[in-house]
Amino acid sequence: MYSDTIFVISNKTNKRRERVVRRRSIIRQFALNTSTHGIPGIARSEKIRKYFEYSTQTSVDIVNEWPQHFPAFTICNLAPVRYDLFVQSFSNYTTTLNITNAKDTNSMSLQQIKRIGDFFQMKINRNESLDEFFFPLSSMLMT
Repeated sequence: MYSDTIFVISNKTNKRRERVVRRRSIIRQFALNTSTHGIPGIARSEKIRKYFEYSTQTSVDIVNEWPQHFPAFTICNLAPVRYDLFVQSFSNYTTTLNITNAKDTNSMSLQQIKRIGDFFQMKINRNESLDEFFFPLSSMLMT
């Protein structure tokens, strides 16, 4: 003889469960689509505990110096191009296209910004190295 147990789930419980699922979905969608670096990776991770267990290395140097110039600390902006090494060569390139004056290296116009890809493509087509414009890997690694 078989015995069946029936569990009755109220509408109130279902609505609560739906709200929780909806909230998780909204938070997950936000995390996947935000432009904040790193959060989409956390949202994609199925094993969040493993993510937090990943060992990291942090190097902190504290220098007492007076007067302190702003910023007192630096945050990486993920820019791979070194502006100080890139701007003069790029400015000369845009001057040859009559887009700008080569003497102004403090700012870039929208016209110039649109030509950055063309500049790199021109360098590649001429078999010229782009290494001089980028940070070397050694400067990004902690020792």
